[in-house]
Order: sequence, then C-alpha cells, then structure tokens
Amino acid sequence: LVPVFLILITLAAYGQIYHLDFVNYDDSAYVYENQNVKKGITSASVKWALTEFCAGNWHPLTMLSLMLDVELFGVNPTAHHVINLLFHLANTLLLFFIFKRSPAESGPAHL
Repeated sequence: LVPVFLILITLAAYGQIYHLDFVNYDDSAYVYENQNVKKGITSASVKWALTEFCAGNWHPLTMLSLMLDVELFGVNPTAHHVINLLFHLANTLLLFFIFKRSPAESGPAHL
C-alpha cells in the first residue's frame, strides 16, 4: 500500500500541472526560446546538447530529454509537465524500493 500512497500523494502535489503554462523562471532558456531544443532531435541539436552550456549549466541529458519532449509533443507546456510528473513518480518509487531493500539499522553505530 505504501507505493500506492506515494503515487497518490505525488499526484496530489503536482495535480494542477494540467492547467499551467511554462514557468517564468528558466523555461524560456531551456524550452520555448531555445532554438536548439525547439528543433527536436537533430544531429546539430544533439551535438549542441553534448558540447555547449545552457543558462550557465552543462547537462546534456536534460537537454536531450527536452528535445525528445519537443519531438514527441511540440512546445506544449502540459506535455512537458506530465513528463516531469512521470519522472517525479519514478524517482519517488525508486527511492522507496531502495529504502525497502536496504538493511535495517541494528542499533547505534560503534566507532
């Protein structure tokens, strides 16, 4: 039941995403004003993602993921938000199962 609860609480926290636009923080630099991302997956955009900085950061997997989102859904804020929600759900469940599999603390640590 814990995974179901975690899914429901995550959906409750992020449930309003279906009615929101892009965020006026850095979404312009990363998505809707970024010509490389707006092209989707091309050889030039992949090369750019692997070699260039965006908004002062080098994170090629983020840029490739955003390009794939544009390739699949266009520059659609709802689709981008849903993909991020799926990442949050996957990470929440992954962390739960890691904690579940880790050994229980047997008592105070001895130095």
